[in-house]
Amino acid sequence: MKRETLVWTVVVVLGILFLAGRALLTDRGMGKAYVRAVEVNQDDPNPAHRWTRYDNALPRDYYRAEAENPD
Repeated sequence: MKRETLVWTVVVVLGILFLAGRALLTDRGMGKAYVRAVEVNQDDPNPAHRWTRYDNALPRDYYRAEAENPD
């Protein structure tokens, strides 16, 4: 095996191990999206005119809200 092939093989294997470790060993996992529910027209008495919009949120916003209210 050429030295170049060995180096790339090691780099790829380490990358795969890192991604697998992050997906399996962390509590956050992979592919999570954090959103915040925003009620639109919540004061309207007609329920057909109310809906919920989901805006992007940062993970720190999620953890702060969870610390304030675990439920």
